[in-house]
Amino acid sequence: MSKIASLSNIVEVFVYMLCMICIKKANAKLTFVMMRTGAKTIPDSIKAYLSVLAISNPESNVHLLTEKMSPLLRYDFSNIFPNVRVFPLLDNINDYAGKIMLARIHLYREHICSKIVQESPRTFIFTDDDILIIKDVLKDKAFRHDFDVGFTWNQNESAYINMGVFIVSGEMGKKQKACEMFKKAEQIFLQKHMDKANWLGDQYAIRDAIGGKGFFKKRPVDFCEIINGTSICFFDRGRLNGTPGKTIRINTCILHYKGKHRKSTQYPDSELYMKGGYKAIMKKYYHLRHSGKRK
Repeated sequence: MSKIASLSNIVEVFVYMLCMICIKKANAKLTFVMMRTGAKTIPDSIKAYLSVLAISNPESNVHLLTEKMSPLLRYDFSNIFPNVRVFPLLDNINDYAGKIMLARIHLYREHICSKIVQESPRTFIFTDDDILIIKDVLKDKAFRHDFDVGFTWNQNESAYINMGVFIVSGEMGKKQKACEMFKKAEQIFLQKHMDKANWLGDQYAIRDAIGGKGFFKKRPVDFCEIINGTSICFFDRGRLNGTPGKTIRINTCILHYKGKHRKSTQYPDSELYMKGGYKAIMKKYYHLRHSGKRK
C-alpha cells in the first residue's frame, strides 16, 4: 500500500512540474510595443517591422501606441501581421510639439501601468518602429536571467541607456515595479531634462532614475543589479539593439536602423530577410564588424 502511495506522490509531482513548465512557456510569449505619432498613413518602417516579425516571432502580439485622431486606428494590419492592437493614448499630439521624447516616456509609463499590461502574463518588449526583429528573441541569453526590467546599453553613449529596446518581465507582480520606475523617470524628466524633450531626454531620465552617470562606470557587457527593490538587468546593445554595420554581433536578435540607416536601409533589409532569412542579413552585415565575434 505504501508503494502505491509513494508512486501516486511521484506522479502528482511529475504532473505538477509538467504543468509549471507549460505555464512558464505560455507566460513567455511576447508582446512587442512601439509608439508612432503624427503618421498620415502607415509608414514603411511599420510595414517592414511587422513583415519580418511575422516570420521571426509569429506567435507574438503587437501594441501600437498613438494619438486619438491617428489614421493608424483605421488601418487594417491583418494582411501584414494579424495580432496588432492600436491604443489611442494621446489626447492631442500638438501638446507635445517639439517634445517627442517626453511623449514617449509618458506613453510608455501609461501603458506599463495600465490594467491590460499589469494583468497580462506576457513579457513586453518596447521598441522603436525603425527596428527589425530578425530572430526568436526568447532564445537570447537575456531570458536566462530573472529580472523586473531589462535595458540595452553601451559604455560609449552619453546616456548609456538606449530606449530603442527595453524589456518588462512577464511574471506577475514584476510589472508593478516597472510601473513605479517609469513614474519616477517621468518626474525626473520633467524636473531635469526638459531641454532634451525632443531628443534623448527619456534616456537621461531613465539613467538618472537608475543611479546616474557614475553607476555605469567599469561595468561588464551584461550585468544585473537590484535598485530600490527593482531587479534590473543591462544587456549588450549589439545583441538586442544592434546598429547595422556597427554594433552587430554573431547572435544579434534585433536591428535598430537609427540615423541614416532608417529610411534607406530598413525596408530593403526587410525584403532581403523575407527572401533569405536570418542568414542573408548576417551575411550582409556581420563581416563589416570584426568585434561582432564577441558573444
